[in-house]
Parts: sequence; C-alpha cells; structure tokens
Amino acid sequence: MRTTNSKMNIFVLATASRASGALSIYLQFIEALSEQPATNHYYIFVDPSMPQPALPNVRYVAVDTRGARRVWFDFWGFKRIVKQINVVPQIILSFQNTGVRYPQVPQTVYFHNILPLHGQLWNPFRKATRTLFFYGSLYPHYIRMLINKRMNIVVQANFIKSMFVDKFKFSPERVHVMCPSIGKTEPKEEFGASPFVPETFNLIYPASGFDYKNHQILVNALDKLMRTEREKAQQIVLHLTLERGENKPLEQRIAELGLTDNVLFHGQVPSSVLSTWYQHAHALVFPSWLETLGLPLVEAASYGLPIIASDEAYAHEALDGYEGGEYVAKDDVTGWKNAIERRCNMRIRYPLFKPEENNSWDILFNILQ
Repeated sequence: MRTTNSKMNIFVLATASRASGALSIYLQFIEALSEQPATNHYYIFVDPSMPQPALPNVRYVAVDTRGARRVWFDFWGFKRIVKQINVVPQIILSFQNTGVRYPQVPQTVYFHNILPLHGQLWNPFRKATRTLFFYGSLYPHYIRMLINKRMNIVVQANFIKSMFVDKFKFSPERVHVMCPSIGKTEPKEEFGASPFVPETFNLIYPASGFDYKNHQILVNALDKLMRTEREKAQQIVLHLTLERGENKPLEQRIAELGLTDNVLFHGQVPSSVLSTWYQHAHALVFPSWLETLGLPLVEAASYGLPIIASDEAYAHEALDGYEGGEYVAKDDVTGWKNAIERRCNMRIRYPLFKPEENNSWDILFNILQ
C-alpha cells in the first residue's frame, strides 16, 4: 500500500449514519470538515443513500452495511476494502458507536447511543421493544468486542461519560465530552394552515414512538386534568410528531378517554416547521426518560419556550442555566397534570437560552492530531 508523506490518511466510518440524530451528527461533521485546512486526506465510508458533498481533500467510499452486513464490515470488510483502496489508514474515526477490527492504527469512537449504557431490561417478545432489547442487552457485548482501552471515546454529555466509564471500565482521561452544535433553523415566514387554533393552549412533544418516550404519561395527565378542571383541559391541544398507527395502544387509550380532540398526530415534521412550533407553542412537554442530549430541549429553550421535562440527568444537563425549565418525575401523573395546569395559567416566555459554546468540533479535530 502507498502512504502520504506530509498528510495523514484519516478514515471515517459513518455507514450507519443514515437517518435521524446520527445523520445530523454526520452532516455537522462534514460542515466542520469543510472549514478545516486541507492538511489531511479523508476517506469517508458512507451508505450509498447518504449525502456526499464534494470537498477537495475528501474521498467517499459507499458501502452498504445494513443488517448482518454491518458485522461483516466491522470484523472483516473494512480491512478488505482498505486493501482495495490501497491506502494505509493512519487514524480511524468511527461514528458508529464501535471501532473496527483493525488494531494497527489509533481509533477514535464517537459514541451516541444511550441504550447500551442503561440498565433497563426490555421484552424481546414484544414487537414494540424488540429493537430496544437488542441495543440494551445484546449490543453492549458487541461493543466490547470492538473497543479497547487504547481508543479515544467521544460522548455528547458529562452524564454519558460517567455511564460509559462505569459500563465499560474505561479510563476517564480517554473519554471526551463534545456537545453537538446547536443550530437554529429559520422558521417558515408563513405559518400556513396552523395547527394552533386560537383560544387553545398548545403543548408540543417532538419525539418518536419508542416506549421510553413515555407519551402515555401525558395522556394520563390530560385525563386527570379533565376530571378536575374540565373547562381548562378542553382548551389544551397536545401536538405529537407520531404517525397515525405508529403507537396503536396510545391511540386506543386516547379514544377510550375521550381525548381525540385534544391530541393531534402530525407525523414527522421538517425542522423549519418545528422551529415555527417553538415560536408559537405555549410549552414543550418532554417526558422521555432516556436520552443522550435531549436536543429538542435546547432548541425550544433557544426560543424562550417554557419546558416541562422528566426529572432525569439529560434534561438537567441540557437546560443548565435556563430559567424556563421545570422537572417532573417520569411516572408522576399528578406532577405532570399540575405542571401543565401551571403553564396554562402562566402563559409566559423566558429569556432566550444560549448554551456556552465549547468549539466542540475543534475538540474532535484536536483529538485526531
């Protein structure tokens, strides 16, 4: 294989960064890389479906690692492709929560999955929790096979660093905290056919349908408020980013309680629409009890939106210093009901939240030197 005299060959693994937060991290990395001096060569392994912006010092290598192909890639495929490329890696950066079987060179792993660090046991026989069972119970063993204590690990928050160090018995000095960049998407100038009807109190909860997102507590809290303050509760509309049919037990419960008019299902919404929601909603409710960063919390706070969040470490770290945050135990129906009622009565905004910048991508590029 050939080597480069003055420039390092940095191999970046991002084939699993196809959607959601993983894709956002990949795109942030590409943007940060475009601003770096072209002092190194980057070989970026991506899924064929992913964006591949042209950069002068970057070569993309398209590889499909979906399903069992990921195992082949991590243990054998990467090494085989490196031979085909005929370039010697000098550093490997992985955005895939694990390294690869290539012990000859230093590796840095960007770890962004909270499930393997948490002790929650999931039912493998329920369709809704089968994926969670895999990541919570089986994936930690896979991670152990592909990380070693010579690697650098990058995580998104201090509480995740503590959990990673404890779970995998890593040296704290080799685990680095790097908060993702929080960008503001410009809201749509015209709100269009607004889902926020006048004379209503609009709560928003942008989240997927996983069990730990805890939508049920909000429905139960609305039901409890309906029983005690019916006139006020009837003015509340909860806006969810779930598709109809995505969480059928939740929909059934909503219908049984007579809350169909109070809970709206919008499906996934573009970031520009979500930014408009942050501007016009009355409060963000976020009862999830398992997150890495809780990005919607920081985004909503940047608009001064009141927030009711689960009393969990991720929420406290994300909103540290923000005046508009309120915390309720994840399973406290009465607490959620009372917090929602208070927000209905207050109807205020807070000073815009601007988290302290830590030049996070510079931290990563410094680790790679």
